[in-house]
Amino acid sequence: MHFEYNNFPEPVEQVAIASQLGVEYPVVKTWFQNTRKNMRKQLKEEGEPERERGGGVGVKGK
Repeated sequence: MHFEYNNFPEPVEQVAIASQLGVEYPVVKTWFQNTRKNMRKQLKEEGEPERERGGGVGVKGK
């Protein structure tokens, strides 16, 4: 699953995913947004520290 590799794909990557799935780009964009939100919510409920976006440290593919 792409989300496990990169949960902040560039728009061009999201367009490619949408094309592969046969759906429109906004569907994929919204899916990534909602999945990130749900992941943060789950981590917060489990008491784990929330991962910060940015910095580039430990980000795969950078």
